[in-house]
Amino acid sequence: MTEEIEQRETAASVPPSGTGSTAIDPAPADTAPLDRVAPSPLVESRALWAGGGSGVLGLLVGLIAFWNKDVPMFDRDLSIGVVAILCCLVATAASYGWSLHALWQSRGRTPARGAGSVFRRVLAAIGLLLTHLAITLFATLGVFTLLAMSFRGLTLPLPHSAALVGVAAMLAGYASSLSGADGSTMHLATLLTMLMVGGVFTAMLTAPDPDWWIHHFSYLGGGGTSGLTFNGTLIVAGLVLITLADRLTNDLSRAPATAGGRTTIVRTLLIVAGACCALTGFFPYDWYEPIHMAFAFTMMLSIAALMVIAPRAIPGLPASFRLASLALLAVPIVSVLLFLFHSFSWTGAELVIALGCFAWLVLFIRTTNAVINEESVRGAS
Repeated sequence: MTEEIEQRETAASVPPSGTGSTAIDPAPADTAPLDRVAPSPLVESRALWAGGGSGVLGLLVGLIAFWNKDVPMFDRDLSIGVVAILCCLVATAASYGWSLHALWQSRGRTPARGAGSVFRRVLAAIGLLLTHLAITLFATLGVFTLLAMSFRGLTLPLPHSAALVGVAAMLAGYASSLSGADGSTMHLATLLTMLMVGGVFTAMLTAPDPDWWIHHFSYLGGGGTSGLTFNGTLIVAGLVLITLADRLTNDLSRAPATAGGRTTIVRTLLIVAGACCALTGFFPYDWYEPIHMAFAFTMMLSIAALMVIAPRAIPGLPASFRLASLALLAVPIVSVLLFLFHSFSWTGAELVIALGCFAWLVLFIRTTNAVINEESVRGAS
């Protein structure tokens, strides 16, 4: 099936004889973004196989783990939720890896050349795999926690408990396979949103100190399950931001509407923001607070600089985006002023600043993709 796809894509790139036109050479393998594969029977079939195989694996593991036992929905010891989480993580890793490998093959990718290209490829693969694993963990943990709270004291016999594990693993494998077939910038932005929302809320709910908000936002990373979740989310989100920087600037440089822009400075600031985000999580505040705060403020300053520079550096962006950038740039400034005048807590200021920066990143990615897609439609017509 993969060979058929490659033959169709090769045939599509060769101009008809007698037209005198020249085929456009594809972008180098080490710089071209992983574009989205159009929905096809092959992609859906692979997802169904991945989901089916994951479901069978989960069912077998459940039968072995729960043999001759009645188990609760979720508990720290042996429970349906714990086994389901482990099976879903394995299903996610295998299904996403299979789908991503198939995506590379269908695009005719050759191994990246050069140490820098190999490093970026490995970094992107690790970051996206960790992102999918984290999202799977948050989703499965949330679902089985809600089920345990809804059915307090309920224990299930072997057939029912094993079936639940199988269904959970099947859904994880199916969704991860479909996600691996979509390497577009918009999909990466969606994954980043899910990761940040899931990670931050999980850290809040598992915080050992219910009064964490009295201190500051980084207090969530102070240790225990909450600290591991919060800091891990920042590290993985930083890797995704670095990957987004490469994908987005490659898209911008290849699109005629935005090709004349100064994409290098945009890419540099995005990479700095991603690296600082990861380092903020790598150095929790309770280890050495000055380093933690330095990376956190550098990340915020990088995004603030992007708010100012990106609308001017990239041609074709609408005026409404420039106004939105100015409005969101005012959010952190107003928040800090309110804190200085004792009208706002520092935790509230941090939360508003983070939401403002994150909202701008999402708007930036959506707007640039809209400009690129509009140009593609015009070119096709």
